[in-house]
Parts: sequence; structure tokens; C-alpha cells
Amino acid sequence: MLLEPFSSDPPSVVVVGAGAAGITSAYHLHRAGASITVLEASSRIGGRLKKDTSLTDFPLDLGGQWIGFDPSSTLNGLLGTVKMSPGVQDTLLHEVLPALRVDADKNVHLCEDSKPIGHKWVNSTWYDFFHRNMVVRLRDKIICNSVVDTIETSKRQVRILCGDKVYIADHVIVTVNMKALQEDRIRFVPSLPDKYNSALPKFHMEPALKVFLKFSYKFYPRSFYFDSNDEVGDESLYYFDDSFGEETRSNILGFFGFGRPVKRYLELCKQGEDLLIDTMLNELDEIFENLATPNYQGHVLQDWSQERFCHTGYANQIDDTKATISLFQTPIDNKLYFAGDSLPRDLQYWGYANVAADSGLLAAQRIHKLYQQRRRSPVLAPVSKNRLK
Repeated sequence: MLLEPFSSDPPSVVVVGAGAAGITSAYHLHRAGASITVLEASSRIGGRLKKDTSLTDFPLDLGGQWIGFDPSSTLNGLLGTVKMSPGVQDTLLHEVLPALRVDADKNVHLCEDSKPIGHKWVNSTWYDFFHRNMVVRLRDKIICNSVVDTIETSKRQVRILCGDKVYIADHVIVTVNMKALQEDRIRFVPSLPDKYNSALPKFHMEPALKVFLKFSYKFYPRSFYFDSNDEVGDESLYYFDDSFGEETRSNILGFFGFGRPVKRYLELCKQGEDLLIDTMLNELDEIFENLATPNYQGHVLQDWSQERFCHTGYANQIDDTKATISLFQTPIDNKLYFAGDSLPRDLQYWGYANVAADSGLLAAQRIHKLYQQRRRSPVLAPVSKNRLK
């Protein structure tokens, strides 16, 4: 449900980052009447949400893509409404057509116990969802090319230093990824409490690569993945038919690589994009009887480790999972809040776009609850409005 309007003296909130978490928290607080400013370091809105329309006649998700197992409930929950028809379709249907596993010798095996990994958008993307439903209400609230240097908190206010500008607010929601915090890209004054600094290394951030290959002929199954030596998971090099469910004649094979197994591909990409694509085509030729290279028509790729202000995919592992996530979900002095894909509300399923968005919603709900409590305690003095010095 939507947050109820603030009754009086609505707070001022600065949101750092215009990805899924930042957009969602700003959207709900703005609708409730808060004074909102969103500071985005890059020149575009979306964070690790990004789409491409150059390769084929339907949009491709270059970042977060999967929706989960109950898309209507998920999307309506993020919007606070029950009126949305999401237009999504089960994309892999593993129960009907099991995934294929490719071993180190390029032998293909059926995986009868493989489970679906969720739903995909049809003729849309996560990027479109946030822009159509939330960003349109926040256009004049989002300031791009705004790199936050320092966040200063006191009992009465928060000062956010951004180049030669200073933003003053009652609260700040920091939605940058954990790698940015680990690398001290934002200075906190006073420093984060020791228990937060000690917990930061527990988020094991790994690179991610998305590639979409266009072919004149569909020679591949609906999905398959490569075995790996990754200790955490063995489906880190994953191919899927991205044309499935779309009204198109294009044959688009999607690839998602994550964590340690994808680092070999990323090294090739640094030497030249063509070298990476040739390697992928050669590997597909070995599996599918030399059908990949002669039918190849083009590609697009996104190396998130090279994306400015991002430099990572998402957390591959979180040590002391529930305690670590719960700690960063706890606001510091009711002034400084954190949100993002590494901080799921349920403390266990991280790394998805909807998880990031729901984490932003959780931060917004906690700020809102704080003012609901203050309304019942009128002795508290009013707080300052958001302003730019």
C-alpha cells in the first residue's frame, strides 16, 4: 500500500543513487509529501538497470532482468497498488523443458531437477518499469552528474557534500552498492560505527557480464549453463533464449556470467570485444555442431565491472548473512539509512532488481513510521526542510 501522507512538517530526504532502490524510496516518500532530492553520480538514471534497443525489435535488459515467481504481486507491491497488469511470461519453463548442463568436455546433459529462475519481461524491461511508473513523478527531483563526496550527520540534520554544493536534509538514504562503500568512495562524518565497518567485508562483491547474441537461425535450446568450479554456485555461466515469449522473428540468445567463472571472459573483453565474442562463438560451435559462427548476426554486451560509478555486479556471498543484512537495514541515529540489492527484506534472497526496490521501500517505510510516532509525541521540535546552500 502507498504510504499515508505526512500530516504536518513532512521530512526532507536526500537519496544517494538513482537505481532501483533509490528511485523506489524517493517515489514513495515524495508521494507521501516529503521533500525529496535524488543525487545520481552518473549521467543517467537507472544504476544497474539498463536497456538496449539497437540489436532487435524488442528491448533487452542489460542489467537486472528476472522478476521472480509471483510477478503481479511483486510489481504491485513495489507500486503500492493492485491495478497493474505486468505483462510478464514464464521464460524458462524448466518443468516442461529441463535446462541443459554443459560439462568441461562440452558434453550436454539434461537436468531433470533444474528449477525455474523466474519470469522475464515481454516487450519491456525493468528499466521501463521504473521510468514509466516512478521516474515520471520524480523528474525534477533527480540531479544527475552529482558525485557525493561526504555525508555529515548530526542530531538535527544531515549535510551531503557534492562537489561545491551542500544539501541539507533531515535524513539520507544511501543506495550505492556495497563495493562503493568498501572502497570508501563516500566519506562519513562521523565515521560509520565500528560494527558497520567490520561488517562491510562480509559482502563478497563479484563482477557480472551480460551478452546478447543475434543469430539467423535458432539452433540452441531454451536454456543451458556451463559447469564451473565456483564453490558457491554452479550456474554462473548461463545462456537463455531471450526471444521466448516475444512477438519477434529475431533469434536472440542471452548470456549472463557472474562471479569467478566469468573473469576469464572479462579478461578477454579487456583485450578487445571481438576477441570475447569470437571465443563465445567458438564455444557454442563446439556444443552445437558449428552452427553458431555461420549464423551470427551481431551482439550487444554490458560489462558491469567497467561501468563508471558501479564497478561490480552484485554480492556472490554474504557472511553471517542474516546478522550482516539486518545490521545495514538498521538506521544510524534515525538519520542515515542504507538500501540496495544486497539488503533484502527477508534477509536471504539478494541480488535482484525487485529486491533492491523493496529495500528502498523498506527504508522509506521506516522514515515514515518515525514521523507517525512523532505525531503521537508532539513535544518533539520540528526539523529543517531540504535546501541547497
